[in-house]
Amino acid sequence: MQQFTIGSEEHGCRLDRLLRKRLALLPLAGIYTLIRKGGVRVDGKKIKQDYRLREGEQLQIDVDQAEITSAASPRRFSA
Repeated sequence: MQQFTIGSEEHGCRLDRLLRKRLALLPLAGIYTLIRKGGVRVDGKKIKQDYRLREGEQLQIDVDQAEITSAASPRRFSA
């Protein structure tokens, strides 16, 4: 399980959109399944995909470290 604190730059962002950035290696259907099954929690509570995050909340994601990418790391495409 991975845990993040929501910062000011992520305040007001929808949960599903943040997870698409953080879990770039996981397909979109996998992200929605993870949310529906309770694998994503905010402050320990199960939430829906359209939840708007607030600064200071704790986001818990039940995934391996290998599936998480930093939003700041650039994606590289081969030509």
